[in-house]
Amino acid sequence: MPGLAGFASSKPLSPKQLNAQLEALENALTRTAHHSLYRVLYGPCVGGAAVCPSWQSSPIVQTHDGLTLWLDGACFNRAELSRKNSRKFASDAEFFLSAITNPLDRALLKSVDGLFSAVVFDAHRNLLHIVTDRYGLRPLYWLRSKDSICWASETKAFLTLPNFSPKINTNAPETFLATGQLPPNQTWLSHVEQLPPATRLTCRLKDGTQSRERYWHWHELAPFIDKTS
Repeated sequence: MPGLAGFASSKPLSPKQLNAQLEALENALTRTAHHSLYRVLYGPCVGGAAVCPSWQSSPIVQTHDGLTLWLDGACFNRAELSRKNSRKFASDAEFFLSAITNPLDRALLKSVDGLFSAVVFDAHRNLLHIVTDRYGLRPLYWLRSKDSICWASETKAFLTLPNFSPKINTNAPETFLATGQLPPNQTWLSHVEQLPPATRLTCRLKDGTQSRERYWHWHELAPFIDKTS
C-alpha cells in the first residue's frame, strides 16, 4: 500500500550506507505497478521515501531553508483553509510543510480535515517532525534505537534493519485477547510504537530528546446542527 519509510541517524553515514538502509526499508513497503516511488537522501544522516499512486503529484518538498517533507495522504480542505487565512499553497505537500514548521501557520494543523501522515526533517535545526492525521487512518510507526530514529507505514519494514532484533511485545497478546485491539501507541513488536492520531512528535537528533504534542481533540469538532427527518 502507499506509505512512508525512512530514518535519521545521529552519526554520519557513507553514501553507500545511506542508500543501502533506505533501499532495505522502502523495499519492504507493498507497492504495485500503479504506484510511484519518491526518495530523498540527505547526507550524511537522513534518508526517506514515499510511495503513492502514479496519478498523485509528488509527495516530497525540499526548500532552500533546509526543510524536507515526505507526505502520505491528502488534505481535503486545503482550498478553504488557504482562502480563510489569505495564503496560497501550490500543493498539499507545501501546505503541510508550512503548517508543521512555520510558527505563523501552526494553527492550520488543528483545522486540517484529511487523511495523512507526514515526516519533516529540518537540517538547520537538526529536528525531525513526525505527524499523523486526526483520525489515525494513515498509521505511521517509529522505532528509536541507539543511533537512529526510523519510521515506516508498515511494521515489517523494521525487520530489514541490520541492528534490529524483533521481539514480541509481552503485553500485546493479553491486551489483544481481552479487548480485541491494541492501544493507539502499541504494536506487536517491542520498542516499535504507533504514533497516536492528531499527534506531532519532534525529535532533536543531536541529543535524542523528544517532545510530543496532541494538536487536536474530538471535543473541538463542531456539532452538526440541522433538521433531521
